[in-house]
Amino acid sequence: MTPAGHFIVPLDHPALPGHFPGAPVLPGVVLLDHVVAAILADLPGCRAAGLPQVKFLRPVRFGDDVEIVRGPVHEGRIAFACRVGGEDVARGAIQVGPILVGPILVGPILVGPAA
Repeated sequence: MTPAGHFIVPLDHPALPGHFPGAPVLPGVVLLDHVVAAILADLPGCRAAGLPQVKFLRPVRFGDDVEIVRGPVHEGRIAFACRVGGEDVARGAIQVGPILVGPILVGPILVGPAA
């Protein structure tokens, strides 16, 4: 796996007060948002089409320095891991696809700017 990015969870993050009072952890959705942004930054013209596999291995605490690593694109999927202090805290796969521009035909319904 190769480095894709990293971030430090700020002590004043807005999720701090409510997730979980007295024992704050970074919400998984915030961690995955960082993963998607880091991976897509290297893939112009691509979008996240899904997260078919994600496993959270231990909580990410505020103040942690999170490293994001990724594998190569394989059949439209990219394996990733998030690490704190060299230890995996989450891992999974992101499904990528092309950015869709213009109207899209979904069954008999036209969806998009020309709809």
